[in-house]
Amino acid sequence: MGPPGWYAASVMVEDFVDKDSTEALSSIPFQFLLNVTQPGSCVGPLVQGPTCDIIRPGEKWTGLVSARILPASDARSIIAMPMSPPKGMTKKIITSLPAAEAAMELSYRAGKNEGIVGFCYTALGDNW
Repeated sequence: MGPPGWYAASVMVEDFVDKDSTEALSSIPFQFLLNVTQPGSCVGPLVQGPTCDIIRPGEKWTGLVSARILPASDARSIIAMPMSPPKGMTKKIITSLPAAEAAMELSYRAGKNEGIVGFCYTALGDNW
């Protein structure tokens, strides 16, 4: 493993007619700059919360999402708890941010004709 610092990386994305084709329809190059840091700088907060709940049409659901900074991280505090909620979901931050531990309450009422609803959430430490 090399020393910490900035490194360049290049990736070529190509598409093909089918899996047996050997000639690309198109090629798109991407270049990235990567900032390689010390161990611990990429360790994010531990996030715990609902993984899969079944909600019947018209039923109200509530959930709790919590996060904490791990000892292996060089982060000192959680600065945000972003999420991609479905329309109508409410989010209440219980802990004032920034904090070493944080939590938020989620609430949602499923529509009468609603099918599968998914959402994602995470926590960001001050080392991201």
